[in-house]
Amino acid sequence: MVRYRPRIAARVITRDDLSMMLDQAAIVASAVQIDDLRFIDGLNATFESWGSGYEEEARVAFLAMYRSTLGVLVEP
Repeated sequence: MVRYRPRIAARVITRDDLSMMLDQAAIVASAVQIDDLRFIDGLNATFESWGSGYEEEARVAFLAMYRSTLGVLVEP
């Protein structure tokens, strides 16, 4: 997933790569456990690279997965 980060930051990612990146983010989001902070780092790096206004529909989907993953980690 992190390998797509430079293309997102440069706003040159292809639709196919964007789809693959979202699929990988979904796998991470669905498999995260309380001690899986290394995956959160990958999601966070992607989040920080993805400026608003670029591929906004995919960005919103990504943010929902990221939010869900963070929720798993901070739930009591």
